[in-house]
Amino acid sequence: MTDYKLELEGTYGTGRKWTTGFHMTSSSDIAAVVIDWGFKASDLWTNATYGLETLYATTTSATVLRVIQLDATMHELQSIESPVSLPGTATTDEGANQLSVLVSLRNAFSGERNRGRMYLPSPAEGAVAEGILGTTEATRVSTAISALFTGLRAGGGVIFVFNRKASPRDPVPYTKKTLTNEKVDRVLRTQRRRVRELLAVYV
Repeated sequence: MTDYKLELEGTYGTGRKWTTGFHMTSSSDIAAVVIDWGFKASDLWTNATYGLETLYATTTSATVLRVIQLDATMHELQSIESPVSLPGTATTDEGANQLSVLVSLRNAFSGERNRGRMYLPSPAEGAVAEGILGTTEATRVSTAISALFTGLRAGGGVIFVFNRKASPRDPVPYTKKTLTNEKVDRVLRTQRRRVRELLAVYV
């Protein structure tokens, strides 16, 4: 079995980038994982029933999918990228670039060490009211992520998180914990790293 990080990267209309991703173990080689991730990422974005494209402005696009093969300490061994063109379809303006839809990745056990997170890009203004993602939109995200992971698991993939450092509860670094379900936070969260490199603009 080989460990990978699967990423989907894109841009906002401002030119700023966003990235989301997760870790997966698979018996497939990296070339096969890239092909499968390409199909799954396209379905995640464009599926007629649950595709995420309806949540995003036309200026927000996914532009690159990436598979990174990892070593035993979760560092990159090799990486393959494929260009994609997956724009949003919402007619309202894109949201503030530092905001994000948080997907909490979980298993049956409690505690942060058994959880992971995906930060999807900032949705269009029409999908949000007072910083809260609409119920219909949140359900769409939940269905899309569930379908994505169900498909990957059906192909033998195992979604996981791991600990980089030893702790009393996790004495062995790089211990993998299998993730089995997902929850979508309707409250938009801030991803400051998406804008932290911007210089201050004073008036």
